[in-house]
Amino acid sequence: MEFNGNNNLKITAETYYKKYKNYPFSLRNGISLANLGGDFGVVGAEPLDSRGVGETYGIELLAQKRTVNDFYGIASYTFGHSKFSDLNGDLKPSSWDSRHILSLTGGKYFSRNWNIGARFRLQSGLPETPYDLEKSQLVNVWNIANAPVSDYILLNSQRGNLVHQLDIRAEKKWIFNKWQMTFYVDVVNVYGSKNPSRLPVIALERDTNGNGIVTNPGAPQNEQIYQLNYGEADRTTPLPYFGFIFEF
Repeated sequence: MEFNGNNNLKITAETYYKKYKNYPFSLRNGISLANLGGDFGVVGAEPLDSRGVGETYGIELLAQKRTVNDFYGIASYTFGHSKFSDLNGDLKPSSWDSRHILSLTGGKYFSRNWNIGARFRLQSGLPETPYDLEKSQLVNVWNIANAPVSDYILLNSQRGNLVHQLDIRAEKKWIFNKWQMTFYVDVVNVYGSKNPSRLPVIALERDTNGNGIVTNPGAPQNEQIYQLNYGEADRTTPLPYFGFIFEF
């Protein structure tokens, strides 16, 4: 549905519902590939079948106001669910199941073609699968993954941090007869928000030669374990940058 009001006001509402079937399913991990998130294809080829099913549904709202007294603004909000099947065929939150997404953008035009704007984004925590720490520390496992491995029995059983950030932008435009140039300066994530993940940061403890420290070197090869160290993820870092845009 769409409503158009006075002074370039536009409000829209959309709803969606999608069904998935014959979705690729990992036989090695017993999960739908929709639940691998960004980890898909980290190790390499693996056996799959097409038993996976899923569904997504939600609603999207948007309000837009164009250049009233040289101000402009856009606000959007999405509420949704994303679920895919596990080994038993039960629907579980997928790695993309961000229930709430809010975006606010606004700015002002000034004389001499100056424009200053800002955008605020907020998203609820994404589902996360805890690490299998006992398996991760095995030498044979770490040497292949080079990182902690997930405990898929607890698939997406916890959620990451609420994510929010503020971006600001200033730009100046020069208009010529047949072309124009824009110079802009952006600062992304101005105040350095929390890391999206609540999972610990796990790394290999190394000796002075850079080799991993094995805590039980006398054990059989398949039982040897590395010494790991644990920490918390740092806050994200503000990122300033600038650039030029040429239009002909």
